[in-house]
Amino acid sequence: MRRRLAEEHLLDKRRYAAPFGIPSVSMQEPSFNPRWDRFRCWRGPSWINTAWLLVPPLRALGYEHHADRVALSLASAATRDGLREHYDAITGRGMGARRFGCSALLPELLAACSHRFPCSLDSRCTP
Repeated sequence: MRRRLAEEHLLDKRRYAAPFGIPSVSMQEPSFNPRWDRFRCWRGPSWINTAWLLVPPLRALGYEHHADRVALSLASAATRDGLREHYDAITGRGMGARRFGCSALLPELLAACSHRFPCSLDSRCTP
C-alpha cells in the first residue's frame, strides 16, 4: 500500500513531484497556488517539515533518487533565500517567516543524501 501511494501521488510529476520540495497540495488541485496566500498557505508551497516526514519513507521504499531530489531542491532554495517558513514549489523562492525553526530539519534531510549538497549547508566543507 505504501509503495502504491508513493507511486500514484508523491512520484507523479503532475501531482507532487514539483521542482522544489513536495507541494502541500497536489499541483492538479484547482486551489493549488505555490505562492504565498495568507488565507491558503497550505495550498501549494513546499515546507521542509513536510519533506522531513515524507522523504525517509521514500528512501525506505527504495526511491533514493527522488528523496535526494526533494532534499537537494530544498537545500538549493535555502542556500539562496535562507531557512524560510515555506518555499514556492515551482520557483523555490523562500516565503513566510525567516529563520523558521522547523526548517532547521533540513540538515537531517541532507545527511541521508547520496549526492553532495551545497557547501553552505554542509558542515564537512571547509572555507
